Amino acid sequence: MTRPHGLKFGTNIWTRGHDQWLDRRNAKIISVDPRFTRTSSTADLFLQIRAGSDIAFLGGMIRYAIENNRIAKEYLVNYTNAAFVVQEGFKLPEDGLYSGFDSAAGTYDKSTWNYQAVGASSGKMCTAAAIGGEAPEPTHGQPEGPAPPLSLPPNVAYDLTLQHPRCVFHLLKQQYSRYTPETVERITGIPRDQFLKAADMFTSVRKDGDMKKVATIIYAVGWTQHSFGTQIIRTAAMIQLLLGNVGRAGGGVNALRGHSNIQGATDMAGLFDSLPGYLKVPLPADTDLATFLKRVTPTTRTLRNSSFRSLRRCMALQRRRKTDLRSIICRSRAAIARGPTSGTTCTTARSRA
Repeated sequence: MTRPHGLKFGTNIWTRGHDQWLDRRNAKIISVDPRFTRTSSTADLFLQIRAGSDIAFLGGMIRYAIENNRIAKEYLVNYTNAAFVVQEGFKLPEDGLYSGFDSAAGTYDKSTWNYQAVGASSGKMCTAAAIGGEAPEPTHGQPEGPAPPLSLPPNVAYDLTLQHPRCVFHLLKQQYSRYTPETVERITGIPRDQFLKAADMFTSVRKDGDMKKVATIIYAVGWTQHSFGTQIIRTAAMIQLLLGNVGRAGGGVNALRGHSNIQGATDMAGLFDSLPGYLKVPLPADTDLATFLKRVTPTTRTLRNSSFRSLRRCMALQRRRKTDLRSIICRSRAAIARGPTSGTTCTTARSRA
């Protein structure tokens, strides 16, 4: 039986029971969190990261995986853009700016931000057989080596060996070469030896080319609601693509939901179309409770989930208390005015949990 690995960023998954399947399969758990949570106390390795430095940690993980050849090359070549060759003239942001920046206008000319198109002249396609001491220039013509994978567009130059200096994989390697263990330690506050231990543990699923094991990355609102959360999550996705942990059971980059703070928008009527307790805002046409329930309750079998069953139970409870819809709205508004510590008139099973 394979043993999955789990990398948890800023999540206390013990409160949700997600650790149970990992325990049963004897997986290794790495907890990366500014706090020491219950998950951290039971993890195989706990790394106390400086808040906001996640990209440096993930960047170091990418560098470690590439430098130690712990990647899924067959997956990268056939199912990602790693082999695609980028246009000549594209520049990585060594000085903080990509190629094509116009300082006067404050905008980018993105003409170089594209893949190398196959030219009109004849010659060799960039294939594994064509790579020698120097990386050849990809040109037009019928490939003399292996046919390109079906997933690759025919009009884009590629390098199946991932050695061309402008292929996506090589540019990725160049970009993340700066995230040395010493740099990761300086930015994140995680000691060098602890980071190396975590990187070795997580990427060990691809040690010696092993493809039987799988690893997952789990995060919560610490990433989702960060000012550059998109970049953090995209970096985590790049790690999983490098390791081939995408599209496999137990892999991927998984977001957890269920915190009381992320539910605040719905619990405290922070959204325009909902009242506390997941109640929809009544319309002028909702003249009575029956009309309201008929409008907001789905009738298809696929949508008869626990949330709507809880809504019906909640409204039935209010009816037994001889409370009409207008009273519910008034009490909900009063709860909003009192603040988030005051509670709400009715709650669903999920918000009570």
